[in-house]
Amino acid sequence: MKSSQSELKYEETWVVPFAPLVFFLPMFYKYSVIVTEDTLTFGYGFKKPWGLTSKKVSFKDINIDSINIGCATWKENIMMFGGWGIKLGLNGTTAYNAKNGDYIEFVTTKGWKYRFVSNDVEGVAFLLKNQSSLQNTTVSAT
Repeated sequence: MKSSQSELKYEETWVVPFAPLVFFLPMFYKYSVIVTEDTLTFGYGFKKPWGLTSKKVSFKDINIDSINIGCATWKENIMMFGGWGIKLGLNGTTAYNAKNGDYIEFVTTKGWKYRFVSNDVEGVAFLLKNQSSLQNTTVSAT
């Protein structure tokens, strides 16, 4: 029996380094990145990304040419985003900063900029670029 949910391609979930500081905000306790066959979900939740503390984007809405990886120091996170959590940067990027280090950035087809951290940025970026290109390809019958 096939599940109604998309096939899972990648998933990571971990307790954020600032978890002791979120005693009164348990929705920031864990951070996750989930890639299925047609969507990317990243953000915070008590168990999984949920509600206002997460973002779910369809691959067809990601501009594949805009996908970049990088590495942010604590200084960059403070200077550009004002710290960790869900932050709006000086350049208009919405960052889901759960820790310092490796991140993925992309722009949606509507022009929204996002940055999120991952333990495997190269693997996730590869999945995004390949899945997005498959979603954006139109196949015509001859």
